[in-house]
Amino acid sequence: MYFVGSAGALLGALMPPGPNDIIGQSIFVYNSISYFVRHNLIFIIPVMLIALGYYKPKAKDMPIAAATLIGLATVMHVINVTFSAIGGYLVNYFYTRFADNVILEIFWNIIPIELVYSYSLVVILIPVFAIFYLASLFKKTEVRLVQKGSGVTWSG
Repeated sequence: MYFVGSAGALLGALMPPGPNDIIGQSIFVYNSISYFVRHNLIFIIPVMLIALGYYKPKAKDMPIAAATLIGLATVMHVINVTFSAIGGYLVNYFYTRFADNVILEIFWNIIPIELVYSYSLVVILIPVFAIFYLASLFKKTEVRLVQKGSGVTWSG
């Protein structure tokens, strides 16, 4: 969740998909609002959990996150190809078949091969890790209730 989900959500929030999805629609349409709310929450919640001290990012987590991203992309590509063959129309969930936004088109122009071009998205994990590391630098303040006599006081 911390690396893979957040990297994809950041990419989706900054560079929404092409004209077939939400580009060209009013911002007040339910699909547009829910698209941006979901993608921003998927990115912001891990940042808040890190800032609160529930997770401390470590450099050794990066290769695991990269392998997970590549594994998920491969699984999604198999599902896309299978559903495309069964349904007779192009399925491109997680954009493993072709690029549909500016950042993905950059990677597609470098490696114009289905699925393989999406492996280069591990590059996006680096700035996400930097954001998470910066969030982990916030000092966690702990507030505890301390019972003294018959009353309850705050200790922090």
